[in-house]
Amino acid sequence: MANELTLTIHIAQRTYQPGEDIWLEATLRNNGAATLLVLPFLTLPANDPHKNTFSVRITDRSGKPITRTSNILTGRMLYVPEPVAILPGGYLQYTAPVAGTFDGKARWVAGELYDAGNEYTIVTPGSYSVSAVYEITEQHIYAPGAGEIWRGRASATPVEVVIG
Repeated sequence: MANELTLTIHIAQRTYQPGEDIWLEATLRNNGAATLLVLPFLTLPANDPHKNTFSVRITDRSGKPITRTSNILTGRMLYVPEPVAILPGGYLQYTAPVAGTFDGKARWVAGELYDAGNEYTIVTPGSYSVSAVYEITEQHIYAPGAGEIWRGRASATPVEVVIG
């Protein structure tokens, strides 16, 4: 069922100053009657994007994408994610920096080590749309016998952020 798993995103405030850190919280919710096995949120460097299960896109008011300046590194090239069970009515959350002047130093967030490099540089005042997609396809499945892992795409309703 396509809508058994939904993705929502949240940003703490609507307005930020240029260069101010912006964190995004993503929530995958199981709306179905059965437990779902999913893969963790994963964003790897651009040279290996086929392993990504989660992507963020920021566009300006005209719809032009903002160029991504670096990547959040949450794994290694040989990283094999362990499936995570989401019970009916349950959820899985992920928090990541998406814009600002992060110092690039590794830090712990929600029990995982992140390279908190600047994802997007948003310094021009204006209104921006932040959207996100969580997707698992056959290319994400690494382990034999992983037939029970949920496959599909969940897109979040975009949120607006004002820089100014």
